[in-house]
Amino acid sequence: MSKQSNSLAIENESLFRAMICAPAAIAFAGLTIKTINSNGFGLLNLFLILLTLYFALSALGYAALYTNDRYEGRADTIFKNKNLAKTFMCLPLAILFVALTYHSIATSSSLFFNLIYGTIALYFVLATLGYASHFTNDYFEQNELMH
Repeated sequence: MSKQSNSLAIENESLFRAMICAPAAIAFAGLTIKTINSNGFGLLNLFLILLTLYFALSALGYAALYTNDRYEGRADTIFKNKNLAKTFMCLPLAILFVALTYHSIATSSSLFFNLIYGTIALYFVLATLGYASHFTNDYFEQNELMH
């Protein structure tokens, strides 16, 4: 068997730890909410709350350390293209605000909240599409120069 190398290795330890702790924090938060809503055993609730806090604060701390490393020049960016990085930054916000807008309209909230959520959702959707199109243009310009 031959060894295969993966070019998607995360070289910064703080970023790696933040990416491990964040999903664990989300999972424990979901479990904590379920057990609190179901009037679960008190000691279990306390244990899950402490685990959620530990992983959430660890993820935030490691993300802060990675940010410090990035600004001090000790770590490279994951995405070499700024437009691609901005696309991945705006995409979750676009999904979130589209869902909030849909929920707000479906539950017949006030017109004010419908307009605010709709405007913010429209902004992030258009920003995501714009950054993605700029990345596509950059990608094809780079490939044309290589050929």
